[in-house]
Formats: sequence, structure tokens, C-alpha cells
Amino acid sequence: MVIEHPNLSDYHRAYAGREFGRSGHRRVMIIARTEEDGLAWSRVPGVTNVAVQNKYDHPAKPILPFHAPGDR
Repeated sequence: MVIEHPNLSDYHRAYAGREFGRSGHRRVMIIARTEEDGLAWSRVPGVTNVAVQNKYDHPAKPILPFHAPGDR
């Protein structure tokens, strides 16, 4: 699940924390506009990956990069 350029509203925070099935491969990726937003999203429960991309020419280094979920 990817949420691109969300604001830190209660709705988006709750949506990021949803279960999204029981496959064991749950990932919620946030693409933030600013590093400040990205850091805030990295502390939201349920968010597994965060990147900052305010322009589409080149993505920045992820704030919360991919990691193996360890559930398999």
C-alpha cells in the first residue's frame, strides 16, 4: 500500500494503521513532500517505509528504507 504526498491528518494516520489483509507481507509506504513530513511519518504506527520526493526527476535516499519483514 502506498500513500503519496499525504498530510498528517487523523484520517491518513488511521488509514496507514489499517490491517490490509492477513498475508503476512504488510507494507505501508509513504512518499512525503519534505524531509520534515517524512520524519513525522516514520514515527506513525503501521508505516513501514518512508521516502521523500518533492519532484519527480530523482528520488531522495529513503528515511525509513526497506527491510525484510522476518515473518517467513
